[in-house]
Amino acid sequence: MRVKARIAWDGSFDVGEAIDGVYDSMGRKVEGKERIRVTLRDKGYGELEWECSGVPAGVYFILLRWAGGSESVPVVVE
Repeated sequence: MRVKARIAWDGSFDVGEAIDGVYDSMGRKVEGKERIRVTLRDKGYGELEWECSGVPAGVYFILLRWAGGSESVPVVVE
């Protein structure tokens, strides 16, 4: 199973390097970045795809960290 999320950023950092991992709604890290792929669509715009097979249904957050801050991308596994 896979979930996808469209993302946009200012282009000042490599979004692939900024991926920290996947966290559950309690803030526990459940995955590293190994099963997350970034597909660039244009400069500063793309799609995150998480291979989430074996993960229980729920709301998760893909965390991105870079020198200037961080952002979480919510995803729902059904």
